[in-house]
Amino acid sequence: MLDAGQVQISARRAGYDWTNANGVRRIIVREGVDNGGVSSTATTSAQLAGTRLAAAQRANVEVLAYARSLSAGEIVQPEDLIWVKMAGAPTDAPRDADAVIGLAAKRPLREGAPVGMKDVAAAQVIKPGDLITITYEDGGISLSLQGKAMGGAAAGDVFAVQNTLSKKVIQAIAIGPGVAAVGPQAQTLQARSQPLRFAAR
Repeated sequence: MLDAGQVQISARRAGYDWTNANGVRRIIVREGVDNGGVSSTATTSAQLAGTRLAAAQRANVEVLAYARSLSAGEIVQPEDLIWVKMAGAPTDAPRDADAVIGLAAKRPLREGAPVGMKDVAAAQVIKPGDLITITYEDGGISLSLQGKAMGGAAAGDVFAVQNTLSKKVIQAIAIGPGVAAVGPQAQTLQARSQPLRFAAR
């Protein structure tokens, strides 16, 4: 007598996928032939063979995967991605490599793992403690001052900046590496805020 759950686990480890659609709890193996004229061992083998064939047929979905392992914060480059065939794709799998190229890994990503949009985010162009240039532009007037980033930000993000002279903390919008904006220019940028992608590591 075998526990169906344990058989299912063992089958999965061996590369088979037995869904147990009938909800069998126990499997009784008898020597010889059962009432239907088919040996129980033969039935089990046939079921597993059929399951393996079904799994092979499903393993033809082209999925974007990582060609190498990436560390958190690394920018995804075109050569970091490959198309492979898998049994299934993540629910948030991108349809095109361009959707993730230029974005940054949110966590360590393993080589061969399928790509999901939850893995990546817009790259941070400003890090906490960075000395940055804050610009103000309006009606032909252009001003700039130096500030210290109080937090990290991706392009288009609002973040806190401390004026290095007055020590006053203001809110600015990151527009690129080491550069932020305030005033009407910042409002315009925020209104069309689209995450920027950076190809350079």
